[in-house]
Amino acid sequence: KKWYAPGNAILVVAGDITPERLKPLAEKYYGSIPAQPATPRRRPMEPPQTAKRTVTLKDARVRQPSWGRTYLAPSLLTGETKHAYALEVLANIFGHGATSRLYQSLVVESQLALSAGAYYGADERGPSRFTLYAAPKPGVSMETLESKIEEELAKLLEGGITPSELKRAKKRMQAQAIFARDSLSGGARTLGAALAAGLTVEDVETWPDRIGAVTVEQISAAAKAILKDIRSVTSYLISNKTG
Repeated sequence: KKWYAPGNAILVVAGDITPERLKPLAEKYYGSIPAQPATPRRRPMEPPQTAKRTVTLKDARVRQPSWGRTYLAPSLLTGETKHAYALEVLANIFGHGATSRLYQSLVVESQLALSAGAYYGADERGPSRFTLYAAPKPGVSMETLESKIEEELAKLLEGGITPSELKRAKKRMQAQAIFARDSLSGGARTLGAALAAGLTVEDVETWPDRIGAVTVEQISAAAKAILKDIRSVTSYLISNKTG
């Protein structure tokens, strides 16, 4: 009664149907559900970020160690929202797929890692996270892996990204948005998730254009604003198995 009420529900219908055919069906199946008082969303506030932190998890069952670092980041709805689209493009360039900077550096060139990447989600209702991750090859220490990742971070913060990297990233991301339209359910879920978070249909429809408007300078500014040690938590998942 508290959460699953019309005031907390969004109906998204995809397929060969018109509003005229849909309305009586929606009224028939959903119209009888009684309304409830609005339930306010109370989200805890993030405390000030004043120092970098580390978390180490050890377990004898760990077969593949992993490294991760998460930076507190703005979303489209919270914090320094002006950086959100630039951070989406930055995550694509720096850590999305086998052609990304992290993968090429750690997996292909130095051969220190089995996998490496980055991800960021802009459509969180509260603060978001910009996350880096990697899994070291057998025999490679966490210290060696982390040192190489920080080397790549330093290159990014000092030199930024190139116009050609930006052009390729935009093309990849916009192509994904076009291909997503091939799926009726995919589009419906995207719209439903955006509306539930507090975004609009216009936000979804104009996303390719907004990604296309991101500049090299905006990405550099976003990286310098967000990828700071004091905003980070670094995690180590390792095995404590002996013998």
